[in-house]
Amino acid sequence: MKVVKRFFVVAMIGSVAVVGCSQDERDEIADRGENAWNALKGETTPGEKTPRVVKEQQRKERIRQNNTWTPENRAHHPVEYCQAQMEDLQRYSRELEARAHEKACAIAAVKRTLGDNETMVQNLKKFVAEAKAKYKECEASNSWPATLGGYTLSREKTQEKIIDAAQRLAEIQSGTASKKNQLVALEKTLKITQDEQKRIAKIREQVQNTINDLRIKKVIDGDNSIVASLNAIEDNMGTLGVNYDDPNIESIIQPDEKSTREELFKKIMSE
Repeated sequence: MKVVKRFFVVAMIGSVAVVGCSQDERDEIADRGENAWNALKGETTPGEKTPRVVKEQQRKERIRQNNTWTPENRAHHPVEYCQAQMEDLQRYSRELEARAHEKACAIAAVKRTLGDNETMVQNLKKFVAEAKAKYKECEASNSWPATLGGYTLSREKTQEKIIDAAQRLAEIQSGTASKKNQLVALEKTLKITQDEQKRIAKIREQVQNTINDLRIKKVIDGDNSIVASLNAIEDNMGTLGVNYDDPNIESIIQPDEKSTREELFKKIMSE
């Protein structure tokens, strides 16, 4: 019967088709042929053809169902859905672990710099105090040149050493203040990353518990509790990274020159 129908439709198309017909015109001819066949079978109302726009929407929905964890897919394949979420959580966890390591290294570097600066500040303060005392002593007794740190220095050279050391001391102290601000900012952004890691750990525990329940049959298909659990997992997964503000470390460690100069100027003017 199908062969006869196909032959009838083809014959119908061939009887009216002409060279140069568009695809839409050929489709219309085919529809008329099919309707005529339905009429021959005694159908009073010819079979309706599904509109092309409806077919396209149905095609898109099939693609969505095949490529997205829709509510239907979650309900029909809960274990596979949970496993997929665990994989996504693992990938995100590795990214955050790398970021946390990078921040921890930056914090350690800043702390080392602060330690070095503290040592240099102490040494420079000691040198400036000794140089000033020696300068005053030589001035009072007019006993130039001066002996300072094993070196013999003229009056002018002693002045230069004092000025250079004082300037270097001021630079290091200013840099130390900036480094302390960097340390605070880095520790703050590290805590943000660590908080996000804690959120991931909680969601992973939630997903794993759901998998365990499914595997030991504590939750059966169609039970509303599994739907609620899966929906809760989906909601939590959707919040990951949404409010996670992770500034670039370089922007913290190396602020722009203009802002650095402005901070230094404000410090000078406030003294």
